[in-house]
Amino acid sequence: MLLDVGIQEVIQARLDELKMSADEVLTRLSDQARFDPGPFVIRHPEHEGDLIIDWEALVRAQLTHLVKAVYLTKYGTRIEFHDQQRALELIGKHHGLFVERQEIGGDLTIKVVYDGADSKNQGTP
Repeated sequence: MLLDVGIQEVIQARLDELKMSADEVLTRLSDQARFDPGPFVIRHPEHEGDLIIDWEALVRAQLTHLVKAVYLTKYGTRIEFHDQQRALELIGKHHGLFVERQEIGGDLTIKVVYDGADSKNQGTP
């Protein structure tokens, strides 16, 4: 436990700077859902008919956060982007678009009837 309140406040302030806000999470998911890789697809300069992703253009556009993984294969580099359908699903869930349960609302009145007989104490005054 940190006894110095000043140190605790500095640490908490730094953690607050580093953590992602809910708005930032939704913004990132929106970026993933809306991303169109088309403008970044170019013809391979050495292999006619092959298409590749223009990595430098992604960097210039500051869109590398949309890349999920980069794989080196025997055919060259393979770039995988985040799943747009999954991003849409998460955004839809956030907005309550997909209800996976039924919510029943309304008023309910319960009437409790007490007849005065206690089964444990029957026969005792």
